[in-house]
Amino acid sequence: MGDTRHDQPALPPDPQRDGILWISVQNRAYGIRLSQPPPSARVEELVKALERNRRLIGASQQRMNAACLERYRDSGPDQLPPVIDLESPTQDALMAHLHIQILIPLINIQGGEASFNRAETLSAQERVEQMRRLAELQALPVTQPPNNQQETVILIGAILLALLLAVLLL
Repeated sequence: MGDTRHDQPALPPDPQRDGILWISVQNRAYGIRLSQPPPSARVEELVKALERNRRLIGASQQRMNAACLERYRDSGPDQLPPVIDLESPTQDALMAHLHIQILIPLINIQGGEASFNRAETLSAQERVEQMRRLAELQALPVTQPPNNQQETVILIGAILLALLLAVLLL
């Protein structure tokens, strides 16, 4: 029998199974189990949880960046190719984003003050896909344009020679 971790379908057959919210990001399904804060939670605790989840999103972005940079790192002939882990930061970012969407209204209902930033207004799927694309774009190796200085000098020389001949012939 093969390893079942690699035989997972992109989307699970029953998306509402066991209270888990399934979100597909770049052809892989991530199961997120959300929990509400206790009703007795104070505004200060909710604000701390909001800040913690925002930090988790930032840390997830950094981990995605590092994973994508590792993908493009040159490994020597004696080295194994790097293991790229985008799944863990993706799962963390999805969970944190969904918790933020729960916490902000609760803070405001209980008399606190919290607001969404622009990225938090996106769906969890859109936001995490943007995070992954950003990490991949930042990690792409920058290729220098070819040095065409010699061709440019030859072209300028040919133009000057043609002008000189035109002036001499007139």
